[in-house]
Amino acid sequence: MRLNRFMIRPLVEQGLREELNAGDTTGGFLVWDELGGQWIALVPFFWLSRDSRWVLVAFALFRLFDIWKPWPVSWADRQVKGGIGVMLDDVIAGVLAAIVLSVGLRVVS
Repeated sequence: MRLNRFMIRPLVEQGLREELNAGDTTGGFLVWDELGGQWIALVPFFWLSRDSRWVLVAFALFRLFDIWKPWPVSWADRQVKGGIGVMLDDVIAGVLAAIVLSVGLRVVS
């Protein structure tokens, strides 16, 4: 989990810098919030499995939660503003994907 803290903080800071510089927190070549959320979704893969098929499952789950935006992802998307808000909805989507992936890996193992 320490690695996630070291990944998320720089990504939030990058989102804040982009917001200050361009007024756009989600633009640019690399979408920083997506990177952070996907990284979190992959955590169970690193702990519980080394089968690369689970990487695709983690990606699909993260995208599902990021697009569908169930609560609390939708709350963060609407209520939290600025660079932190842009990052927070993807962090929460990543956490939800990680939980579902963990359960799936435990059931299959």
